[in-house]
This record gives sequence, structure tokens and C-alpha cells, in this order.
Amino acid sequence: VTLTGTQFVERGGMIQLQCNATGGLQIAEEIDWFKDGNIISGPRYKDYVIFTYRSYEQGALVSTLQVDRANASHAGTYVCRSSYNKLKDIAVQVLVADSSNVKR
Repeated sequence: VTLTGTQFVERGGMIQLQCNATGGLQIAEEIDWFKDGNIISGPRYKDYVIFTYRSYEQGALVSTLQVDRANASHAGTYVCRSSYNKLKDIAVQVLVADSSNVKR
């Protein structure tokens, strides 16, 4: 299992994380996403879009988690877990810059 994607994002920016479950004798059945220890599902997580597909050429199950407009509540530790209980985590920081800052 590999997990790549956005680790630092400005408020209002996009978070995109990709979990790739490869190897083993069979392609994983599913991938679950967690944020700060809680599974991402239900109305509480309406900001999140999860897209999953199988790549038979690579023998992989690939899942992408996306947040279009990040805010401070989206910061935290994200975990992807394959159906074979292999997991990876990534920390995401949402940067809240003062609007008076001058971009250099």
C-alpha cells in the first residue's frame, strides 16, 4: 500500500490523496479511508469525495480522496486501509495565512 498526495494546502485549496494497494495474490476488495481515527462516511464527511477503481494491468486497487475547498477542519492524519489490513498514513496541514500577507 502506498499513500501520496497533498500534505500542505492553503485554506480554500484542494486536498487530493491517492492510495494504491498493489501486490499480493489478489487485488484488494476495498479501501477504507480514516481521518484522525474515524472512518470517512456519512453526512459528517459530505466535503469528501472518494473515487476508487481497479487497474488489472497493475494488479492494483486505487482510491483517491478529494476535498475541493479545504478549511482548518480538514487538517489531520489520514489513513488508507486495504481489505488485507495493510495501511499507510499521511499528515495534512491546512495553512491559514493572514490575507494581508504579501506573496513573494
